[in-house]
Amino acid sequence: MERIKGSNLESEWPKMDQALKEAVSSKLRSIFEEMRKIETPGGYYSVSYRGLPDGLFWTNNPSNPFSGPFDTETDLNNAMLAKYVENGLSRYKADYYSRTFKDIF
Repeated sequence: MERIKGSNLESEWPKMDQALKEAVSSKLRSIFEEMRKIETPGGYYSVSYRGLPDGLFWTNNPSNPFSGPFDTETDLNNAMLAKYVENGLSRYKADYYSRTFKDIF
């Protein structure tokens, strides 16, 4: 991969009209569908089958149960949701995300 200069979707999204948002969403959905067709090497993890070193999974718990490694995409999604709830965020939204992650990502 290489870094390409430009703005990110997070900063551009609020500036987009509904038609452009739908076009971008459709394009991303097709990209994610193609990515799902790629076989994984047996899970989702960092080098040497270690947990994912991302701030999303950070916790002061030394055993760091949220970072993996994960055997399946479902396990990864469930860890993200569990961390979301542990951070004190909406359980209602977490339940919604758990039903829609597969469609979103």
